[in-house]
Amino acid sequence: MPTETRESLLASLPPGVRDMLADDVIALFDATASTIDISALAAVDTLDADTTPLTAGSDRLRRWEKDLGIADTRTALFGTLDARRAAVISRLREYGTPTAEMIRAVLAPLLGYADSSTLTLLEPSRTSIRTANEYLGTVSNATMSMVSPGIWIFWVSDGGRCAGVPVLDVTITTTSDNVDTAIGLQAPSGQLYVIYGKLRGTATSQTYRVYFPEAAAESSVMGRWRAFVYLSGVNTGTFDAARLFAEGVARDGGKASGVFEWAAVYEPTKSSGSPDFAAALAAAGRLGLATRRGGIVHVADAAVGLADGDYAMIPSDNAVPSEFVPGA
Repeated sequence: MPTETRESLLASLPPGVRDMLADDVIALFDATASTIDISALAAVDTLDADTTPLTAGSDRLRRWEKDLGIADTRTALFGTLDARRAAVISRLREYGTPTAEMIRAVLAPLLGYADSSTLTLLEPSRTSIRTANEYLGTVSNATMSMVSPGIWIFWVSDGGRCAGVPVLDVTITTTSDNVDTAIGLQAPSGQLYVIYGKLRGTATSQTYRVYFPEAAAESSVMGRWRAFVYLSGVNTGTFDAARLFAEGVARDGGKASGVFEWAAVYEPTKSSGSPDFAAALAAAGRLGLATRRGGIVHVADAAVGLADGDYAMIPSDNAVPSEFVPGA
């Protein structure tokens, strides 16, 4: 303050000199103190504040925004100082492993959240993805023997290459013990994969799970898959049921591709009401790195034609069609 600066100047005079000064001379000290505050001390305070984006002024923030590539965002152009500071801090937080905590810390300020822990993140359920990729077959031949296998057929309507090891659950009945068995899985490419084993004891509608690791190399999961069960010698039985798990993954499709997607949920009641969706979407895209695809959704209500609690795209976000499906 100028008054404090004047008192400091007067206190620096030799003892007794201050009492000898006329009022007009004291006024000169007032002018000098004001000049020092404006020209020097204020500049020092500004310099001190500008050392961190937490307290930086508008001019320094422009440099931060330019260097971080966010100078053209709505917040940078029209936001308050506090909002601009928060946007710069959010951008700086993007460096490092994109954990859930880090993603919340980056996106929450851009969406106007005061408490980042309240930002909801949506990630796909692995259980749901598995259920979507399980197929109940239709029987082609239920009787099993050495010369005539039991056969079940599956039609897989999925895209992309095989995303993992196909798994086949076979339910069979046989009255023989110690039976040599061959269980085969034929991919849409025509390639046949066979697992050999031996059944211990009789089986009555007994289910066995068989893994086909070599089939994971299949370039496409779409099409007809066939399951075979052979019994050795004169043994016979019935192939009662079958279930196939086969999932596809591709850059632009495949039911298993959901594991690479996530979204942050914008809830207006948690926000200050001044979200920068463009900046948040850009940040979500950067946080996804090369293997994940992120986005911003909001909780819908009757006003947008969806049931309460469903999710929908943020309007005008230039989203890729089908990237996030309303209500999904």
